Amino acid sequence: MSTTKPDKTEEIKYTKGRWSDREVSILKENAREYLLENNLTLKEVFELSKGARKPFLKHCQKNVNRSLDVVRRKVFRLFDERNHLGTYTAAELKQLKMLNRTITGENKMERNRCLTWTIPLLYKR
Repeated sequence: MSTTKPDKTEEIKYTKGRWSDREVSILKENAREYLLENNLTLKEVFELSKGARKPFLKHCQKNVNRSLDVVRRKVFRLFDERNHLGTYTAAELKQLKMLNRTITGENKMERNRCLTWTIPLLYKR
């Protein structure tokens, strides 16, 4: 019995570009199947660590000719509640408008002072 290494030219070819409606429906069905089989909710899956989430992503990848990383990003875009935060709040809009005025102005000291306290507030969302 001889063993051979796979040829580099025989790599798996994954689909690239926009997801078709058929691919998205297969992905959703695979996710639904996995959740039913394992008695989990989407919220529980997203609270798992990266390694513990991998079987879910591999199950979602079945019959979809996309790499695991691409499937992971699509799953997060489709199902993660934190992905859809919506628009800025009124207070954040006020801060952004003030920041915009100071950035376009000539006063560099004021602009730097404003940047140091405004940007961290936006990242806490």
